Amino acid sequence: MNNTRTQVRVADILSVVYGRPHGTFLDRAAGEIPWCCVEVVTKDRSYNFVAKSGSDAIDIVVALRILSGKKNQQTSRGSLLWEKVRLRMDHIAKRKKKSRKELLVEALTLKK
Repeated sequence: MNNTRTQVRVADILSVVYGRPHGTFLDRAAGEIPWCCVEVVTKDRSYNFVAKSGSDAIDIVVALRILSGKKNQQTSRGSLLWEKVRLRMDHIAKRKKKSRKELLVEALTLKK
């Protein structure tokens, strides 16, 4: 278990990004769970975190956006839940080699 502790001053936060891991972070830690990823961007660098669940990640994003006073970023839990759905659908679509539309059609088609 990695016990690395990272401290970021709330006043230094420029933005908080939900669900978009990138680069080596994506390859190492978040390849299977983008809906659990949070990126905190400061002037000097960005910090990437993986929460234990998508719900925890959303709570972190909402809290940090409110605390940092980033009024230009969406803090609605509802909009972040829809983003989580999109991230999970994209993940499944990629794994099944299908489009989001094809997944929706498959899910809504009644099988006899």
